[in-house]
Amino acid sequence: ADHAFAMMIDPIAPEQTIEKLRLYYVGDESLDPKYDACREATLESWKVVFAEDVFAVETMQKGRHSPGFGGGVFSPEMDLPTHFFQKWLATQAKKALEA
Repeated sequence: ADHAFAMMIDPIAPEQTIEKLRLYYVGDESLDPKYDACREATLESWKVVFAEDVFAVETMQKGRHSPGFGGGVFSPEMDLPTHFFQKWLATQAKKALEA
């Protein structure tokens, strides 16, 4: 099925987040009951994909508590959108504080 997904990650505590997966389908006809099985299969496939990441994410979080961890750096290949977002957020916060 044609779809898009969004993963929302809500940090609720320093050591805990809630992940919310949203699937969006194209057109109202995609809500037809005849596509129920297809939508369910798509959801289950994404659940498998994201479940595969849990071990890696939890292990990285444990590593952040290591005395040898010095804070981390951005990866030029992987973190460009994150870096742009953080710069944008800092600019917006500065504007709000100066207003």
